[in-house]
Amino acid sequence: MKQSDKIRRYSEYMSRRQMMKYGAAGGLAAMLAGCTGDPANPDGNGNGGNGGGNGNGNGNGNGDGNGDGDRPELSLAAPVIGFPDEEPIGQSYMDEYDVELSHRNISAQPTELIQLFVAGDGQGEFDGVWANGGGMEDLMYGEDIIVPIDSDEIDNWDNAREEYTEGGVYRDTLESDGELVGSPSSQNCDSVAHNLDEVEDVDSWGVVYDEEWEGRTAVLDDYANTPHHTAMYLDQNNMADIEGYTSDPTPYSDLRPEELEAVIDFLIDKKEAGQFQTIWSSFGNIVEQLVSGEIVATYAYEPSVIQARNQGGNIGYPPLREGNWEWNDHWFMTQGATDRGRQEQFYQLCEWALTPEVGARLHDTRGYESGCDRDTVVEYMEDNWDEERVQDNLDSMEARQERYDANGDVMAWNNPNPTELDLYLDEWNRFLSA
Repeated sequence: MKQSDKIRRYSEYMSRRQMMKYGAAGGLAAMLAGCTGDPANPDGNGNGGNGGGNGNGNGNGNGDGNGDGDRPELSLAAPVIGFPDEEPIGQSYMDEYDVELSHRNISAQPTELIQLFVAGDGQGEFDGVWANGGGMEDLMYGEDIIVPIDSDEIDNWDNAREEYTEGGVYRDTLESDGELVGSPSSQNCDSVAHNLDEVEDVDSWGVVYDEEWEGRTAVLDDYANTPHHTAMYLDQNNMADIEGYTSDPTPYSDLRPEELEAVIDFLIDKKEAGQFQTIWSSFGNIVEQLVSGEIVATYAYEPSVIQARNQGGNIGYPPLREGNWEWNDHWFMTQGATDRGRQEQFYQLCEWALTPEVGARLHDTRGYESGCDRDTVVEYMEDNWDEERVQDNLDSMEARQERYDANGDVMAWNNPNPTELDLYLDEWNRFLSA
């Protein structure tokens, strides 16, 4: 499928989903206005502040700046959880560079971002976007939504992790058609969040599908997420034969038609049997249900685990024998930014994101690693924070490394741009409608 056709399908899919959710009269308008949801205020491992918005980006954490005519401006489309936790969002960036930042909190899922630029005036509104690497960069660059960037314009580019340098394992997630189009922001290796008071020992995705916990587990409403780690679970436990379109780095992130259909059949069978308490999209709700024990196990973003623990929940987030869920997200510059002459402010944003301070605070309050070299981030922590706070973060890093190590060669990678996009969208709708 051509990139232009994929963009069209994203637009159609998002329009249908929003109309289903909000009603035909107001669905698209509500989405384009930026939907609000439950506030999420993770305090982090140390002394982080409050950042509004839910983990699916449908909150209301805005660092809105109207500009006074004297300061340069920058406008971003990004989930709140892409920033360190502070109020307003991006305050440290604005203070450091004397830039007025406006920010729309959008979904972490790819469909809303594409819709903003297809049906909305994304180019007229946004100078930068925070989006998945390893899929979204090709979609956006192929449609002239984003433009190539020059790493020489990012003063501390040398701070970037080795994996993002030439020849690094993640380098291709920054590139499209041979051009550098993204600057590293954050990455993680996700897992199943589970209530340790209800189910103590978890080492497999299978806990989500275990009949013992029927009606008390959940899956994420995301066509590019749930089918992939479900495929990994089925294949690694000899319940399906998954080859995918590519084995590098994983066969599970680009499924063939018959494989995808088999995975969706499995999920539908579980759904119809009453396995899932919910198919979640609200960060705030999933946190509440994990803490209460209403949901004992679900895939979840690490910020939700941090918040649940801060609310007194005894929540595990383990390495899994089948492999864990790996992803990264980057900052991308829009064509509109170049038209408005805001390249300098965008490059300053990338520089800010690659500072060890931002990397440290992102890890501390969101549980995410930044694109900044880890040793440099740890050095900042040790130089500026108390011993207990540093140790909490080192323990979190060690736990994450165990999840990375569990992956081996079989991890699922977040891929919103699969070969069979049409089928993915249709099959996910089939699951939701079942």
